[in-house]
Amino acid sequence: MKEVTGDAGRSDLGRPPKEMLFTKLTSAFGSQVGVLLFGMSAQIILARTLGPSGKGTFSLAMAVASTLAVLAHMSLSSANSHFAGRHPDHRRAMVGNSLLLAFLWGAIVTGVVIYLKNRIPAAYLPSLSDRLWGMVLVAIIPLLLFEFSNGLVLGLNWIRRFSLTLILKEALLLTGVGWLAYKGVLSVECAVAVWILACVAVAILQASSAWFRVGLSITVSPRLLWRMATFSLQSHTANVFGFLRLRFDWFMIDYFLDQRELGYYTIACMLIYALWYLPIAIAQVLIPHISSRISRDTEAGNELTPVLARLGTSVALLGALLLGVLGYPIILLLPGEEFLPAYPALLIMLPGGVMLGLARILAGDLIGRGLPKYSMVISISAFVINVVVNLIFIPKFGILGAAATASITHIFAGMMYVYFFTRVSGVRVRELLIMRKEDFTGLLHLLRHN
Repeated sequence: MKEVTGDAGRSDLGRPPKEMLFTKLTSAFGSQVGVLLFGMSAQIILARTLGPSGKGTFSLAMAVASTLAVLAHMSLSSANSHFAGRHPDHRRAMVGNSLLLAFLWGAIVTGVVIYLKNRIPAAYLPSLSDRLWGMVLVAIIPLLLFEFSNGLVLGLNWIRRFSLTLILKEALLLTGVGWLAYKGVLSVECAVAVWILACVAVAILQASSAWFRVGLSITVSPRLLWRMATFSLQSHTANVFGFLRLRFDWFMIDYFLDQRELGYYTIACMLIYALWYLPIAIAQVLIPHISSRISRDTEAGNELTPVLARLGTSVALLGALLLGVLGYPIILLLPGEEFLPAYPALLIMLPGGVMLGLARILAGDLIGRGLPKYSMVISISAFVINVVVNLIFIPKFGILGAAATASITHIFAGMMYVYFFTRVSGVRVRELLIMRKEDFTGLLHLLRHN
């Protein structure tokens, strides 16, 4: 590999066949539906087979691995998405940098975690066995490679491949745990092993897709990496604190309560996540779309984003109402009667779940505009509130306290995103929240002509 700073004159390098924005959005949303169906099916099998305590342990192992990966990936995926859309002549160097960084930096992070784990008192670590800790460490490099490659594929506007790979990851997990449960040998360690193998498979597939799309003669550019790292610093701070806000309560429940309570809480979280699949799909499309157009049209998102925000929020609100009514029988029929203590926590989390869906859409717009600083400010503030309130609520109210804290901080984050988006765009608040009769026809027109 050689160092370069760009591929002048090759602005079409790595560009997939052109897709209409409507096709991209339907592909992204279709993938989220697939992730929901396959992922929820896998979680139901795990819950019914492992019980609340085993389900809690499995979720804790996944949370530890994902947290380490989020802390380590430096949000290069966000930089890949943004730079690939705005600087197509640098795409070969982005692939080379991503591959090198995933393996080299991943190995360094793994070594650091091993060193620190042997020196931190066990009372302050998640209650995982040594074998599960070893499996968690194995997952770091595949998770980094998958994250970096996802950003590249998304930045190439290859939404269909991005979407199919997300579905494949959940389908592999479902197939593995389903087969082991059928054979009667499914355990926590087996489930974690299946999850790691699924991560390895999709990481290789996604990295190969990005590599072949831009051409085999990839390069490495430390100068470009420095530029991207400077850009992603704010995004990384936002991503880290945003992720910790969604996962830190899991660690606090494990510390103050036990893994059975964590098992209940993860079921409530699983159902709440269903409210975010459409907003996530919208954000996945908005980031590269606005990034690629912002240099030509500084108001690229002012017309499209409010319509999508109204749509996403309305669907999330409808979903929350359905979960409020049907959540009890859903838990009873799917995970099983022993997980019914999750239902009160689910009800408490519903208002925050709706607001976080809106926050995800507006965050995608702001990142596409090259303004990750707002996400950074919001994520840090919400995380601090989350930790302080959880320290008070969880010891007193258990998982209901964790659910209340989650809802409070999600509402806070949603309100802050609304404030910053309206300040940047000039769009009025009511344009983000209240559906109009003409929205669906206007949305179809916007999507088909972009």
